[in-house]
Amino acid sequence: MAQEPSWTDYYERQNMYPEADFLVGFVSGIASDEQDIGKVKQQYEANAKNKLIQSIQVEIENNNSLNVSNKNGKSQEDFLSKSVSFSKANVNGLNTQSFYNRRNNEIFAIAYVNKKELTFYYYNSIKMGIQQVEQKLAEGRKYHQKNNKEEALRSFYECLPFFKEMDEARVLLMALNRKMYADINNDRINALNQELIEEIEDILNPSDLNLSETAYFVAYGLFLQLGVQAEAVYIEPITFENTGLSSDFSNVWDKEFGAALVKAASYQIADYKRKNNYIAVANYWQEGEFLKINASIIKDGKTLAVAKGSLPLSWIKKEGISYTPLAITKMQALKNSKLMVRNTPEFVKLKFASKKAMVIELMKNDIPLEGVAVSVVDSHGGQALCASKTNDAGVSLCFLPAIESQRSMLKLEVGIDLATYLGIDKNDLYYSIALSENPVLPIVLNIPTVKPSIFVQSRELIFGNSMDIKTLEPRLKALLAEKAYQFVEMEAHADYILIINANTTTSTSYQGIYFAYLDVTFSIIDVSTNTEIYKTHLDQIKGGGANYKKAAKKAYILGAKKLEGVFKDGIL
Repeated sequence: MAQEPSWTDYYERQNMYPEADFLVGFVSGIASDEQDIGKVKQQYEANAKNKLIQSIQVEIENNNSLNVSNKNGKSQEDFLSKSVSFSKANVNGLNTQSFYNRRNNEIFAIAYVNKKELTFYYYNSIKMGIQQVEQKLAEGRKYHQKNNKEEALRSFYECLPFFKEMDEARVLLMALNRKMYADINNDRINALNQELIEEIEDILNPSDLNLSETAYFVAYGLFLQLGVQAEAVYIEPITFENTGLSSDFSNVWDKEFGAALVKAASYQIADYKRKNNYIAVANYWQEGEFLKINASIIKDGKTLAVAKGSLPLSWIKKEGISYTPLAITKMQALKNSKLMVRNTPEFVKLKFASKKAMVIELMKNDIPLEGVAVSVVDSHGGQALCASKTNDAGVSLCFLPAIESQRSMLKLEVGIDLATYLGIDKNDLYYSIALSENPVLPIVLNIPTVKPSIFVQSRELIFGNSMDIKTLEPRLKALLAEKAYQFVEMEAHADYILIINANTTTSTSYQGIYFAYLDVTFSIIDVSTNTEIYKTHLDQIKGGGANYKKAAKKAYILGAKKLEGVFKDGIL
């Protein structure tokens, strides 16, 4: 059996890949016996990559301060980070490993990349990108001077993939906390970007464009770079900023953009993604009075063409099209909201579901918020103990389920169930961003636990006489103590009553060995309902010894083992 790698342990992983030097994504879980382990490992490696990418995106969202210059008042790009949408292909030098532990079916996966290597790779890619943009701008201006607008546009559009790569490199350097390297060439990049915008706007004035015209020019820009292609193009939904979220505008744009690719370039549009397809990906963001659109054609993880477009917000508003994703609108609705918890239990009785509800209230400026998913989570293992939506009074009731634990104190976190409320998956890119931006602070409750109590009524006889030292009762008490039960001396203080009635009878003897039989009746009563919830009997358990009394004691020992087996089946 392969040895478990050191990185599966949290502390070893921190030593191997210190946060100052590495970006790390780590996931673990349990595989079922029916799953293909090879495929599961691949999925876990992909999930580890996604987790690493999500950590970068969260840093980008928290560090979106790469300002683009406002030369001549024309560029209003407030945050470069909004136009950058990372994928696994964008992080150079990303490594993955996985491990499957056959003993317990546990799977581990890790993705990691060295920050220093990333820094120098992307710093050098920025310098190379500047040189390539300068060459293409000069080429395009020569065509424009000759009034060859098509070739001029082709050269100008061919700058865009280099800007896309530089934008990604600059934002990633910021996310790596390497601002010095990101800022070194900022002035030159911003100046080149402004020059490119002015050159394209001099040929195409976006102020009067509608959706179909904008889509056509974006498609045409991609065509100028790609040329005639026989392979079909699969269009992924356009998404908002760097969130991975779509909107009503996304649906309208995707249809119009597909039609534009056919009209401008005679490209075939694929209904589903195939291995060899060209993939069209795009994102958009608001910039001043325009929606800015950034579209790319990618194949095998490599960007082949990039085109940008601008659509006046006045046209979108006139058409009544919403461009803000619903999840973001819902997140904005949580601002100035506050959670409160009432009827917090003084203690949690283990193994018993609560009969009294915790009352969770969600208010915004003293106005109740309805339909918001809230949950109570056990911080120790992340298990959701209850989840529901607030009613028209902003109230959600939580009845805690029966909890199994050896802890004397439960740490519960009451908060918004963001995945349910926003209608997204926890593996989605925006989920990590939402967690970091959640304006509603969770409430942490530390609640002591109380073990359920048992009163044991044991009548253990040998040939009708009471035993000096009982056998069955202490064995059962030891087993139940391991299961987090406590024992009381009075029935009135008990949650359960265990009744044991046992007696032995003599059997035969053979060659000096005596035999006895044990009969046991065992039952459990739930005190709260005064009902018998379990009953069984063990008959004719045979024991042998040097005399009948020793034979009876042996039968009791064997009976105790059988009775233990009954409890291990989980009757309590």
